[in-house]
Amino acid sequence: MAENFVAEAFSLLAIGIVIIVLRLVSRIITVGVRKLAADDFLMIVAGCLYAAETVAAYVVGAYWDGLANNSMTPAQRAALDPNGHEWYLRRRGSQNQLFGWLVYTVLLWTLKTCMLIFFTRLTWVTRSGEDHERIHDIDVRQGIMLPT
Repeated sequence: MAENFVAEAFSLLAIGIVIIVLRLVSRIITVGVRKLAADDFLMIVAGCLYAAETVAAYVVGAYWDGLANNSMTPAQRAALDPNGHEWYLRRRGSQNQLFGWLVYTVLLWTLKTCMLIFFTRLTWVTRSGEDHERIHDIDVRQGIMLPT
């Protein structure tokens, strides 16, 4: 079962990285390197965060035997020997799990920010050298952020 998780996690990471690279290549071909927007660079950050999250999930299973302090009763915690190997694995697994949760949260907010910038870019238009002008009265950024 652990082999299936590893294969799935890293396959999904590879698919995500390929999609990000294809997106960046298409943007570079379309507008050039100098005209890349903030959302393009945030996708690179998102790819790195997704890789860190995948590696963190792998490390919990590969190095800490999938152990952490979650789903333990107070009695089970009290029964652990602080000098024992299981205590060490659970402590390190918990630290790794917290890191994974942090990276996951930062990844989600990075992707939300990327979407906000992307939709804002879609709702602005340039007309023959004039300043940018709104083409929609509805602020798309608020429409995305309010429900979340």
